[in-house]
Amino acid sequence: MADTLLRINSGGISKDEAGKTLASISEVELSLAEQRLLERGVSPAQLQGLCKVHLQVLDKQAEDLLAATEPGHPLHTLVSEHRMILGFLDSLEEAAGVIERTPAWVSEDEALKDALYAVRDVAYHLVETEKHHAREEKALFPAMEERGITGPTRTMRLEHADLWPHKETLNDLAQNANPETYAEVRDEIVAHAVYIVGNLREHIMKENSILYPAAYQAIVYNAAWEDIKRKCDEIGYCCFTPVF
Repeated sequence: MADTLLRINSGGISKDEAGKTLASISEVELSLAEQRLLERGVSPAQLQGLCKVHLQVLDKQAEDLLAATEPGHPLHTLVSEHRMILGFLDSLEEAAGVIERTPAWVSEDEALKDALYAVRDVAYHLVETEKHHAREEKALFPAMEERGITGPTRTMRLEHADLWPHKETLNDLAQNANPETYAEVRDEIVAHAVYIVGNLREHIMKENSILYPAAYQAIVYNAAWEDIKRKCDEIGYCCFTPVF
C-alpha cells in the first residue's frame, strides 16, 4: 500500500484508479501506510499532494463523524469548529478579492471598507484557532500516537506551524491598515489571505476526512475519550466554539 500511495502522490496512477484505491481502504490503513512512507524518508511536505485525490473520495466523512458522535465529544467539537473556520475562510476569500481589485484607498468606497473590516474580523478568529490546534496537539494527537498512528499527526503539526506566522502577520496587517498605510500593506494582506485560504481549507479537509476518522476508529474506549475531553477542557476553547 505504501508504494501505491507514492504512485498516487506522484501522479503515476490515473485519477479514477486512485479514487477507487483510496475508497477501498480504511482511514487507519491509510494513516499507517503514510507513516511507513515517513519512516522510509519521505517528508511530510511531499505527502501533501496525496490529499487532493483523497479528499474527493472522503469529503462526506465529516458528516458521518458528526452523526456518529454526540455533541460535546472531542471530535464532534473539532468538526463543528471546522465548519465555523471554513465560513471565516469564505469571508476572507471574498474580502481579499475586493482588496486585490482596489489598488488605492477610496474614502467613499464602502465595499473596500467592508472588506477591510471582514479581514480584521476573520484574522482575529484565525488567531483564536490556535486553541483548536492546541487541543489537537496536546489532547487528541498523543492518544493517536499511543496507538501507533504517528505519521498523520506529524504532518498536521507541520502544517499548524506553517500556518501560524501567516495568520499572525495577517492579523497585524489588518488591525493596522488605514488610509495612510493601505497602499503599502494591500499586497501583503492579499498574499497572506490567499495562502491561508488555500492551505487551511486543505488542512481542514484532511483532518475531517483522514485524521479524525482514523482517531475515531483507533480510540475505542470511552475512558480514553473522557481523558481527551478532560485535557481539552483544561486547554480551553475558541471564542467561536459552538456551545452544546
